[in-house]
Amino acid sequence: MKREYKFRGKRIDNNEWVYGSLVVDTDKKNYSIIDYALEETNTYTWHNVFPNTVGQFIGLIDKQGKEIYEGDIVKIGRTKFTVEFRDCGFEMIGIGIVCVARLCSAYRDIEIIGNIYENSNLMEKLVV
Repeated sequence: MKREYKFRGKRIDNNEWVYGSLVVDTDKKNYSIIDYALEETNTYTWHNVFPNTVGQFIGLIDKQGKEIYEGDIVKIGRTKFTVEFRDCGFEMIGIGIVCVARLCSAYRDIEIIGNIYENSNLMEKLVV
């Protein structure tokens, strides 16, 4: 199975999300996403992003067909989870529950309900 390496981050100039390849300078102070939305025309745009908003696509999609990224808040049934990279893999972490993301994918009702950057209020009851 081929793994796609794709990232997202919030742009510094307009606070909008951008998706693409991640570039980090050698001193790890500047993070950029190369937006390849215009790939068919070989036009690539670099956008500086806030480092704390960078998250990787975990290789799974939710029940609506949306890509799941680190930092997303997902719901499986009535349980909320944050998506994090821990211990060499992506995990979905809920109250008293830790689920390896690939195993959680067996649930067909995974739904993205927000992310930790814009919807921190969804996390109030989620303390791990």
